[in-house]
Amino acid sequence: MQLRLRTKLILFGLTFAILPLGAAMSSSILRFYDTQRHAAVERQARIAKSTAQEIANFLAIQFLRAQEVVLLQPELMQDGVVRSIVMEQLLFKNDSFVDLSLINADGQEIARKHRYRVIREDDLRDLSASEVFQAARQRKAYLSDVYFDQGRPLFLIGDGIYNRRNELQGVALAEVDARIMQQVVSETTIAQEGGRAYIVNADGIVVAHPDISTVLARRDLSFLPIVAALKLAPAETSATVYQNELGEDMLGFWAPIVVQLDDPTETLWYVIAEENASLAFRRAREVVWFSFVALVLAGVLAVGGALFISRRIVMPIEVIQRLAMRIGKGDFGQRVTVHTHDEIEELARGFNQMAERLLEGKERNEQVSRMKSEFLAITAHQLRTPLSASKWVLRMILDGDVGPLKKPQKELLEKGYMVNERMITLVNDLLDVVRIEEGKFEYAFKKGAISGIIEDVAKETKAVADKKGIRLSFHKPAQELPQVALDAQKFRLAVSNIVDNAVRYTKEGGRVDIELTFHDDEILVLVKDTGIGIPKKWLDRVFTKFFRADNAVKMQTDGSGLGLFIAKNIIEKHGGRIWFESEEGKGTTVYFTVPVREKASRTNRIS
Repeated sequence: MQLRLRTKLILFGLTFAILPLGAAMSSSILRFYDTQRHAAVERQARIAKSTAQEIANFLAIQFLRAQEVVLLQPELMQDGVVRSIVMEQLLFKNDSFVDLSLINADGQEIARKHRYRVIREDDLRDLSASEVFQAARQRKAYLSDVYFDQGRPLFLIGDGIYNRRNELQGVALAEVDARIMQQVVSETTIAQEGGRAYIVNADGIVVAHPDISTVLARRDLSFLPIVAALKLAPAETSATVYQNELGEDMLGFWAPIVVQLDDPTETLWYVIAEENASLAFRRAREVVWFSFVALVLAGVLAVGGALFISRRIVMPIEVIQRLAMRIGKGDFGQRVTVHTHDEIEELARGFNQMAERLLEGKERNEQVSRMKSEFLAITAHQLRTPLSASKWVLRMILDGDVGPLKKPQKELLEKGYMVNERMITLVNDLLDVVRIEEGKFEYAFKKGAISGIIEDVAKETKAVADKKGIRLSFHKPAQELPQVALDAQKFRLAVSNIVDNAVRYTKEGGRVDIELTFHDDEILVLVKDTGIGIPKKWLDRVFTKFFRADNAVKMQTDGSGLGLFIAKNIIEKHGGRIWFESEEGKGTTVYFTVPVREKASRTNRIS
């Protein structure tokens, strides 16, 4: 008769009284776990509710500021000069207002002031069909969702102006700077590491997050269970355990942001506070560990039974474990053969089925990777043509080929030209990454001097450094360096990426130094800056695709995160090495070498 593994373990445990001991400990663990969970939920609830209240208070204040226009409406409607002066005073009285408008009963703007632009008469708009005007006609206050203008988060608030007969006389409309929301969630402290607070709208789109790149990307988190839950019960607050977008188990709590007005607006935003579930329940795990030790001590009394288990259970499991290690290294052809006539044999069969699926999944992933590279290549090629055409047209206009330009026009076109240049650089970087991954990044090695290339890059970058108030110095080597085998164009790209990074992430008053030395048959180049440095937790990701550290994103919102990935591949294809030293807040030094003697791996003209 076949004796099942479960029966064997039950008989063994009951024989040595492990089952009663385990039951008692399990009961204690469950009670302690419930206590820990309740405390963790309460902690997240306090954070979410306090953050939501802080944002709600900010919104309420903005509505009160907008209502000052309502109180002054009679004077504003009668005298255009007074209207202009008062509107400007009201705008600059509130630091959060970017744009302030007064709309008449027909939906036409009759006055408008902007913090950064001069508003002319022909800039006044017809807003009769706008949501804010329609809300005012229905006797409702208006609050829009967050949108972005040149990377700045903004939202609109509006309030109707009514006479004593409750007839609509006009609308006060304000465009509000929403960066306070970003500041609030960035400064919110979660008790444990891995915790954070962020804000989503009713559709699950992130509108405020400690990582500003997540906000600028308009990240959609509607797939998260906690976001789906709040959409089902938007007026409530609740907690849940779920996996976040990074696949981490989190304990989260949401709270709606409700503005307390005479006529409350619809809830548009929700605060989510979350922390790593494993950290939240750490003490419960410690109790589990203590219980485990106690059970092990009880198991010491069962030495004879342990010998039986080692023969019947442990040995087959070790066979499975060894083969699992081989599969983990990529050898998906391994299969397990175990004949124990119990669950372990079933486990072995399941293991073999899993290996088959892993092999199929590997092949699918390789196919998806190829499709991704093809998509990036096609997209980049399609973008480069119109971008190059735009560059040519903008250059003609800036050079005066179509007539003289006024200073404001020229400044605006120059900004557009620079944005177009950044887009072309990004497209070229994407194409380079695709070629690198496909092994089609062509190299044509010839003997040449790297000192001249690096000096040219330093001169080209110095204008940008001088504009930022950064001292960029190229220290020419005292002795003439020997020539090396290199692809001058590719090598220039690698050096440019490294030096550009150093200047980009160094603040005003800082330094960037470039030095060359020669020893042990290789040339060593170092690029040292006094910039923001790299946090320790990100050091192992510096040379990966699309990587940008948190402090880099806060300092410089634009950037692709591809420069050092490309530079590393180019340097290594030249037979060199690249590494760095960095300390957050003090700066970074990037080192790379180029061998003087041509290595066998570079004899092929195309890598």
